[in-house]
Amino acid sequence: MARRNRRGRFAPYVIGAGLAGLTLLMVVLGLYAAWLREPLTGFWVTGLLTGPLAALLLWYGHSQAEPTRRETFIGVMLLWLIIPLFGAIPFAYGGMTPVSAVFESMSGYTATGATALRDFESFPRSLFLYRAITQWFGGIGIIVLFVAVFPQL
Repeated sequence: MARRNRRGRFAPYVIGAGLAGLTLLMVVLGLYAAWLREPLTGFWVTGLLTGPLAALLLWYGHSQAEPTRRETFIGVMLLWLIIPLFGAIPFAYGGMTPVSAVFESMSGYTATGATALRDFESFPRSLFLYRAITQWFGGIGIIVLFVAVFPQL
């Protein structure tokens, strides 16, 4: 039986791994929101959407083949586009408009630090923690990009 070509599966694997991490984060933040007696729907909805998708992408993208430079760049680029879109769901459920939610999530995961928040007092503490974690992941992502991807050039 001939082996199928397994090239081109690194990007789905990277996206699946990122979504799996986001799923785990949503579960932890959902538990934290429940402990604080704050709304947790946004965290659970995000976790329920990203969990099965992550499992599917990890299963499909699993390969023993060494990824090419092109696959690595495509995987990282798509990860930085997809994760903030799913990451905007908790902000949207927290009362932000969809555009503001995507802006807040994208600014966090890209470590720009910009914000669309106006009323900090009424914002739930669990979403503040999530916002801080997105900023941290964004900073770590920049470091990983420079350490792991750019030396391949």
